[in-house]
Amino acid sequence: DLNIDINKYDQFENLLIDSQTLLILLSAISSPDFCRQNFKEAYFTNVISTSRLIDFTLKRNGKVLFFSSDVVYGKKNIEFKEESVCNPIGEYAEMKRNVELKYLNNKNFKIIRPSYIFSLEDKFSKYLISSARSGEKVNIYHPLYRNIIFIDDLLEGTMKLIQNWNKIDFNIINFGGGKLLSRKDIANYYKKYFFNTLNIDITEPPLDFFDARPKVVNINSEKLEIILGRKTYDLEKLFINKKI
Repeated sequence: DLNIDINKYDQFENLLIDSQTLLILLSAISSPDFCRQNFKEAYFTNVISTSRLIDFTLKRNGKVLFFSSDVVYGKKNIEFKEESVCNPIGEYAEMKRNVELKYLNNKNFKIIRPSYIFSLEDKFSKYLISSARSGEKVNIYHPLYRNIIFIDDLLEGTMKLIQNWNKIDFNIINFGGGKLLSRKDIANYYKKYFFNTLNIDITEPPLDFFDARPKVVNINSEKLEIILGRKTYDLEKLFINKKI
């Protein structure tokens, strides 16, 4: 492994990027609230330094797979396809869209727009599991809906996209599950199938919570299904069959 600080341009040379390189770029300050409260710091990482690393890679004929976000679509009561007009809500979404627009027409640049990524190791799951085991009540903001995607779908889709890079003629792919789900749904799955004693408290978010993020983002992931050669996993069925 090579460890660099994305904000230190002089360290990029350590990456030894050439025409055989495919850079999967996930680095970001991803908290919408942090991006709002610490705009300059987040912008430097999420836009300036990220763009420098992308430029560094593309100039050496490397390829870049950029992880953006479904929040670039913004707030609208429709199903968003990759061709849908973007109207980012919140500083984090605007930063992601800023980077997208810089490189949209470069053949060596592709964009994944993931929804909420679910795994047993994600921050929210760890919170639910530890609370269930300790007997503490969990507090959940609701409503907040996303096409939650299982991490195995994300990993398999990413690998197949890399393996078939030149065969795939679209450069933006939504990575989401087939159903709109909320954190309340996830907590109820844990309660119903794993931890019957989980104590759940539902809270309506403060009014400014949705200034930094849409309440609902409903994305269409047909292109991901083409890449996978199948539909994405149904999250509740994974809980039922203990395959998470």
